[in-house]
Amino acid sequence: MRQLLVLVFLLGLIATAFSILSNRPSAIDFRIYGIGLGMTRQQVQAKLGPPQEEKPAEVPGIFSTATYPKGEPTITYSLEGTVLRVRGSRLEWPDGVLLPTHSKLAVQETFPRAGSVAKTEFWLPDQRVVFRTWPLGDFASEGFESAELSVPYLMRERPRIPEQWENALLEDTARRSQNNFEVLQKSEVIGCFFCIEISPRSSQMLVDHQDELLTGRCPACGQPALLGGTRDEITPSYLRSVHDAWLRP
Repeated sequence: MRQLLVLVFLLGLIATAFSILSNRPSAIDFRIYGIGLGMTRQQVQAKLGPPQEEKPAEVPGIFSTATYPKGEPTITYSLEGTVLRVRGSRLEWPDGVLLPTHSKLAVQETFPRAGSVAKTEFWLPDQRVVFRTWPLGDFASEGFESAELSVPYLMRERPRIPEQWENALLEDTARRSQNNFEVLQKSEVIGCFFCIEISPRSSQMLVDHQDELLTGRCPACGQPALLGGTRDEITPSYLRSVHDAWLRP
């Protein structure tokens, strides 16, 4: 009898563990007009043809943004020609698609875990996708407008997202790389997780003055990606791990 009870108890534990694991969000192969993060420029061109227009993006000289026929989609490439962000009004995944004909309710029912980051924006933690909704017409309910797939670095301008990445390294370095000028001035060394450059604290940092916050910019690449600390803390291997967390597709 005792062995039977032990067996029932163990089976219950196994069932509970299986339920927890099965309810964890799994990575979804999201695409916008067939384009996903990490694709090469050549792969995109094979699907969409040459871009209609291409120009420097918000990180001049490092990223470029290309638009395709009818303005759909808009793609941000790395210097190496890898897709780091794609925006458009057709979101696809293996089990379905979202189009401007779908209502906001349909978005919420399809992705109940989507959290609100702004009045008209929702996003899925760990999936690197933001949904936008917009009124379908005068006096009409809101509907799906567009979606954005992006590496974390290009979502930093959305203030609530870094706090919700469910990734301790991203949350920690998001906090330490913003409004950090005074801390950087007191640090033994400063390191940039964008270009992996380490400099003494006496280096001539660039400074962002925004909303009374002072954020240091890298003297080498100009990015707001500086972290301060000791020589033992700020190492090339540490900066590379942070770089990969923020910028790897």
